Amino acid sequence: MRHAYTWAILLVTLSTGSAWAQSSGGFGTMDSGIGEVSPGGGFGAEYGGGFGYGTMGPTDYHGIHAYRENPNDGGKLQVIWTGPEAAKSQAIYERLSQEESKLRFIDTPLEEVAEYLKRLHNVSILLDLEELKKNKLDHELPITIDITDQSAQVALDLLCDRYHLGWYVEKGVLMITTQEDAERHSSVRIYKLHQLNANGVVTIVTKMVQPKSWATNDGDADIVAIADRQMLVIRQNRAAHAEIETLLKSLEAAK
Repeated sequence: MRHAYTWAILLVTLSTGSAWAQSSGGFGTMDSGIGEVSPGGGFGAEYGGGFGYGTMGPTDYHGIHAYRENPNDGGKLQVIWTGPEAAKSQAIYERLSQEESKLRFIDTPLEEVAEYLKRLHNVSILLDLEELKKNKLDHELPITIDITDQSAQVALDLLCDRYHLGWYVEKGVLMITTQEDAERHSSVRIYKLHQLNANGVVTIVTKMVQPKSWATNDGDADIVAIADRQMLVIRQNRAAHAEIETLLKSLEAAK
């Protein structure tokens, strides 16, 4: 008799749990898509309180709700840098995206090229001599290049790609270093969205921009959606941040 009573309780419990799972979607399941998750009141709570997908996987939802139905903030995509001298660093970065650089050099030492860029764009530039030395490079690395009609950012990228160099802006200084060091160096930026839904965009960004770099794929980069403010907080390297900003601006314009 005691065993029959125990089995009855077990059956009722299982039946109730199954009904709950079907009605509410169950733990980590979303019938209406990732874009309709409730913020939950915590930083990144829509993903189980962690970065990226948290307890969810990319197959746990049925669609990506990338756009907001009624955007009412009246603004546009904003990118906000964080950290020491953040405003100064962002101003330098934006200046480099707007101003053109003409790089015409034949066997010119890297330090002279850096000095030329410093005077041309009125920015502080340093060479990371220690990192360059580790990779058997130095300040006298001969640069031969001819680039015109490109922004300073694009010109720097082309120069660095040719000579296995990298660059980033931090604490109000443009640092020229090795490609590997630039890829390792990360910073946090806040993306205030206008047309886009923060939850849905997380999936797009992590799939389209350096997919292997994210924590969900055992990388070092992190992304958090603050759903009630339609913000993304992203820790990535400079090149990835540039790709993210371009992607989000294109998505905003495509609505």
